[in-house]
Amino acid sequence: MSKDAPPTLAVIGLGRIGLPYALLLAKAGYDVAGCDTDPARVAAIEARAVETHEPQVADLLAEATHLEVTTDLGQALVEASAAFVFVPTSSHADGRYDVSRVDAVVDGILSMPRPARLLDLVLSTTLPAGCADGLAARKKPAGIRVSYVPELIAQGTIVRDLTRPALVLLGEADEGAGDRIARILSRVTTNAPPLLRMRRREAELAKMSLNCFLTLKVAFANQVGDVARRIGADPDVVLSAVGTDPRLGSAFLGFGFGYGGPCLPRDNRAFAHVAEAAGCDAVLNAAADDANRRHLDFQVREAVAAAEEGRPIVIEGVTYKPGTTSLEESQQLAFALALVRIGIPVVIRESESVIERLCAAYGDLFVYEARPFRPIG
Repeated sequence: MSKDAPPTLAVIGLGRIGLPYALLLAKAGYDVAGCDTDPARVAAIEARAVETHEPQVADLLAEATHLEVTTDLGQALVEASAAFVFVPTSSHADGRYDVSRVDAVVDGILSMPRPARLLDLVLSTTLPAGCADGLAARKKPAGIRVSYVPELIAQGTIVRDLTRPALVLLGEADEGAGDRIARILSRVTTNAPPLLRMRRREAELAKMSLNCFLTLKVAFANQVGDVARRIGADPDVVLSAVGTDPRLGSAFLGFGFGYGGPCLPRDNRAFAHVAEAAGCDAVLNAAADDANRRHLDFQVREAVAAAEEGRPIVIEGVTYKPGTTSLEESQQLAFALALVRIGIPVVIRESESVIERLCAAYGDLFVYEARPFRPIG
C-alpha cells in the first residue's frame, strides 16, 4: 500500500447493513475485507449473486472491485487498520438485547496475536448503554481501540441512509480514534451530516433514545387520529396542522398502522430495561407500546363495523412498512390475523416472496394476490 493510499478496512457481518456498508467503503476507494460466518452468504457475494430487494445494493455489488470476502476472521483482519462490526443483536424474550454474537466476535479478536498495527474496532450494531465500555474493558492486546458508531437506517432505504444520514453518532474510544473514524465516515457520507462525538455509552443511549422518541410520535399521531375519526374530523388534516409547527415536524406524524419492524419495538423495550437497571421507570415507553396495541384494536373495530357480509377485506401489503419484505412485528399482519380470527375473510396483496413466507406460516388462512415488489421511492 502506498503512503497516500487509504487504509485497508474490515467489515465483520455481511448482512442487510454490513454488506451495503462494505460496498460503500469499497466504492470510496478502500480495500475492504468482508467476513461472515455463513459460507453460502460469502459464496453468493463472491459470485456477485446476492438476492436483495434493497435498492442500489445489487448494482454496488456488481461494480465492487475493492471487496474480498471470507469466513476467516483472522484473514479479514490481517491487513486492517479498522474493523466495523455489523453482526446482529437479537432480543431475549423479556426485551433485553442479546449481544452474544458481538461477544463472540470480540472473543475471536482478543484470542488472536497482538495486532501488528493499531486497530480501531468500531461496533456498529445496536447495543445497550454501557455494553461497549464493558467490551473495551476486557483484557486485550495493546493496540485495540473500541468505539461505537451506530447506523441510523431504515429497511428499504439503507444505502440512502448510509450515504445521506441525518446525523452521525460517534462514541469514540479516545480523540485519536474519533479522528481516524471520522475520516473514514467522511468518505462514505455525501451530505456533510452533523457529526456528534461523545463517549461510547452516550452514543448507545442516544441511538436507543432516537428510536424510542419515534415510537412516541407514531403512537401519539395514531391516538390523535383515532379521536379525530370518532368526532368526524379528518386525521390527516389535523396531523398535518400539528406537524407544520417547526417545534414538532411532520416526520412519523401520520395516521395509519402502528409502529413495527425490527428496530422501533425492540429498542423501546430494551430502553425500558436500561432505565430499570439505572433505577428509573420508563413510563413513556410502556405507554407508547400500550397505545400501539390499543390503536390496533381500534382499527379492527372500525374495520368490523364497516365490513359487508361475506365480502373480504383487501389489504395492500402486510410487511411492517411499504418497500420492505420484513414481517417482523408487522401491525399490518397483526391486523389481518385479527380479522380472520373473528371470521372476516381477508385478501392480502403482496410480492411473491412475501406470499411464500405467509403460506408457510399460515397456510390457507388468507387469500393471496401476487403483485410486483414496490421499492421505496
